[in-house]
Amino acid sequence: SSNPTQITSEGLTVDQIPAEFNKMTCRVQAECAGGVFGSVDSCMATVAMLNKPNPEFDKLIAAVKAGQIKFDGVQAQACLDAMATACLSQDSSEFPACNKAFQGTLPAGTACQINSVCLSGVCELDGKGCGHCTATAKLGDACTSNEACGKSLVCANGQCAATHSVGQGGACSADRFCQAGLV
Repeated sequence: SSNPTQITSEGLTVDQIPAEFNKMTCRVQAECAGGVFGSVDSCMATVAMLNKPNPEFDKLIAAVKAGQIKFDGVQAQACLDAMATACLSQDSSEFPACNKAFQGTLPAGTACQINSVCLSGVCELDGKGCGHCTATAKLGDACTSNEACGKSLVCANGQCAATHSVGQGGACSADRFCQAGLV
C-alpha cells in the first residue's frame, strides 16, 4: 500500500530532504560562492562534522508523516535543482516546483506551528510557537508582512502583490520587485 502523504513514488522521500538540502547548499557554495569550503565533498564533510538537528526540517517531516502536508518527491528534487541553478539568488517560493513539493492540508482556523501545514501557506503564530492557519490571501489584500500574503505573493506597500511583478521600464524598489532578469 502507498503512503497517502507521498504523492509520487519517484524523486526524493521526505526523510531525504535535510541531506539533499545540505548537498544543494554545498553545490551552490562550490559553484556560485567561490568555494569557501572547497569542493562539494569537503563542504559535505564539514556539514557532517557540524551536523545538528534542524527543528524546522523535523517539524516538516513530522507534518508530512502525520498527513498534514502532501509531499511530492519529484517536485522537491526539481525545487532543489532550481534553487541550485539560481545560486540561491531567489526565494524558494519563486520556483513553481517549490510551491508544489509541500502542499498543506489544514483549513483556516486549524492549530499549526509551521506555514507548510496550512492550505493557505500561512500559520499565524502567537509568539509562543502556537498558531492557527489563516485564510488564503488574495492579490490586493491588506498586509503587514510577506508571510501574511502566503506562498505566491509578497507584501508591497501594505498590499499583497505578485512577486517580481515590475516589468521592463518599471520602477523597482525594496517593496516592488523586478521580474527575473531585470534590475
